[in-house]
Order: sequence, then C-alpha cells, then structure tokens
Amino acid sequence: MVPEYPDIVEKSRDRLRQQSWGAAYEIQYGKLTLDAGLQRTSYEHHSWYANGKKIIEQNHSATVTQPYWNLTAQLTDTLMLYASQTRGLEDGGTAPVSANNRYAVMPSSQTREHSIGVRWNGLFNGKAINAV
Repeated sequence: MVPEYPDIVEKSRDRLRQQSWGAAYEIQYGKLTLDAGLQRTSYEHHSWYANGKKIIEQNHSATVTQPYWNLTAQLTDTLMLYASQTRGLEDGGTAPVSANNRYAVMPSSQTREHSIGVRWNGLFNGKAINAV
C-alpha cells in the first residue's frame, strides 16, 4: 500500500547540539598503563516543521555520565597490546515524511564501543611501518 502524502508542502529544520567533557586518571605500573575516566555528554535535538500555516516544534534532550577505560601493555619496544571501552550517544533522527508521525524527533540511543588489538611499529625494508 502506497502512503498518502498531503497536498501541502512541508519543510523542516533541525538543530543538533552535543557537548562532552570528562576527567581521567592514568596509572602506570611497569609496562602496563591504565587510563580510566568519566565523560558527561549533553545532547539536544530540536526540530521545527511547517504544516500549512502552522509551525510545530518537537524536542528531545538527554544528559548522561558514562565511564571509559583504555589498557595498554608495552611488550617490547615495537609491540604493544591494547584494549578499551567507551560509551556515547547517537542521534536518533527524525521520522520520514511517509510515516504517520512524520518529523517526530526520535530519542537518542546509547552506544558502546570495544576495541582490542596488537600494535606493531618498526622497520620493513628500511621504511618505518606502523601496523594495527
């Protein structure tokens, strides 16, 4: 079934604002380094759209405080192991024109990223190489 579109022209305008600040502490013990901290993020999404002669405004905001950490182990001068985790907020977007709730501001979603790996930097055929 094809959705019906209104005969009037609708225009929308969005404004997104995201700010973060944080504090971290670093601990070194031999060849191990641990960075850990907290990050506070404020997120605002404002949307306005014109429906005929009427302007409709919708808003969504969120503020979260989330931890992050990073651990490294320098095994040799050229070889390092690492692992980290961080969290954040991602824009939820707005509903499309074809939806019943067109231009509705969707809530932001919390994201999580994990990384683990090996980093090597050295020389290969006389050229500096950095591989992750």
